[in-house]
Amino acid sequence: RNVGYLYACFSQTAVSHPHFFINIVHQYHSPYAPCLLGFEGHGGNRTPTIRGIVVHVHNEQLLREAHAEMSNHQLEEEHDNYEKAMWKKWRRLLEGVLIRDRLEREYGDEGK
Repeated sequence: RNVGYLYACFSQTAVSHPHFFINIVHQYHSPYAPCLLGFEGHGGNRTPTIRGIVVHVHNEQLLREAHAEMSNHQLEEEHDNYEKAMWKKWRRLLEGVLIRDRLEREYGDEGK
């Protein structure tokens, strides 16, 4: 009964977001609350179902922009790591070719 009253009071001023926004909320020290959807369980054992977080509407745009920036930064890091791994593989390949070439020059056809 109290949940319905609270929902009526805060539905216009609060916005629900997925749980991964919590890192951004912590980073910007923005107030939030866990999003309680209901209760699950059988018999007398009821556990709350919490999915996501609820933030005030005036913080929503800030969080969305911060999430977009964080996503772009993460994509850039992934791309940089991919490029580093690619260059490392190419370097190994070229070193192997150079070693094989040097061994052929030094030892030639001695093994045949």
